[in-house]
Amino acid sequence: RVIQNNRRARVVELGKVYVKKYEANWKSLNSAPVPKWFNEAKLALYMFWGPYSVPAFHPNRTGQGYAEWIGNNEYGYKDFIPKHYGRKFVYEDFADMLKGEFFDPEEWADFIVSSGAKYAIIVAKYNDGFCMFRTKTDTRTIRRDKWNSIQRGPKRDVLGELFKAGRKRGLKMGLYLSIYEWWHPLWLKDRKLYAKKVLHPQFKEVITRYKPAFVFMDGDWEDETTTFGSEELVQWLLNESPVRKHVVFNDRWGKTREINGMVYNTEFGGGKGFTDHAWQEDRSICPSYGYNRNLRA
Repeated sequence: RVIQNNRRARVVELGKVYVKKYEANWKSLNSAPVPKWFNEAKLALYMFWGPYSVPAFHPNRTGQGYAEWIGNNEYGYKDFIPKHYGRKFVYEDFADMLKGEFFDPEEWADFIVSSGAKYAIIVAKYNDGFCMFRTKTDTRTIRRDKWNSIQRGPKRDVLGELFKAGRKRGLKMGLYLSIYEWWHPLWLKDRKLYAKKVLHPQFKEVITRYKPAFVFMDGDWEDETTTFGSEELVQWLLNESPVRKHVVFNDRWGKTREINGMVYNTEFGGGKGFTDHAWQEDRSICPSYGYNRNLRA
């Protein structure tokens, strides 16, 4: 039988088991309880590694600045690429230089454990759209195809190998997935179409295949959540996905008037004084999350 529960969700009685069904609106989705494991795991490590790790450059040596944004033309250091790699060289060419000769997931996992962290968040796809995991979805840019780590660069399932190594050591493994893709043809043509053809199937595929404990979505500074169908994605995550019973998710699913998400994320913000809601403070070792070879003490 189906009954109403505070008008926020449906509760289905299956014998003695009650399964809460969430609706595709933030009021219902925000009512999902924070899993116990997150409140007990006080420290995590983020791992940013992708094509941007090859140039590893931002012009600011001491201040705020993200080296992983080197491919975006909004930044004034785009001249760095033609100067050091040639005028015919484009950002996508860094993928073939990302060989991963020293990539050792077992060593990475040991390092995470030795730090005292209880969970880790791996960048599965940054704003450049390069997928560090196995996928059947459309991975390309306006200039290159096969835009993923299986067919280019290291030719390895980076996310899968790290998840396997971490779980062997008892770590909770999470992933970072950018909503944005700066150079995907569909993103540039029609963002709603991009969400339907790329974002949604890719999201469901990566969650189903890798079963993360934490889902960090990034993309809350331009378009609304309705553009991306984010409410429907979170509804699927909580109702149907294989991680629905223990998954934690953040609050960057697109622009909204109010903060929405299971965990509020601050970035170099110290939590912003949240006292009545689960939150997570994100900081990098230096002002950039991706390695910046230009950084000086």
